[in-house]
Amino acid sequence: MGLDKFFNDIEADIDYNHVKENLKIRLKTLKKLASSYSNPQDLKKIQYITMFIEEVNFFQLKNDTSKQDILKENLKWCNKKYKEYLASPK
Repeated sequence: MGLDKFFNDIEADIDYNHVKENLKIRLKTLKKLASSYSNPQDLKKIQYITMFIEEVNFFQLKNDTSKQDILKENLKWCNKKYKEYLASPK
């Protein structure tokens, strides 16, 4: 998996029964990047996304389109931020 596609596989087609742990691992990596760039706003949003993922019942998510939309939009934001951090000089 290329670094520029860190969240793409999740963003493209979510397998709701198997991604929770994978998302949490990727969010930890994104959080480390955000903290290395000292961006408190991004850190706060990443924390909220992580909390949302912790609380979502992924087995019931297929029936809840509003939560699906929230998750997808947040993953798109994560992907955008991840790419920005990789492209930015430290």
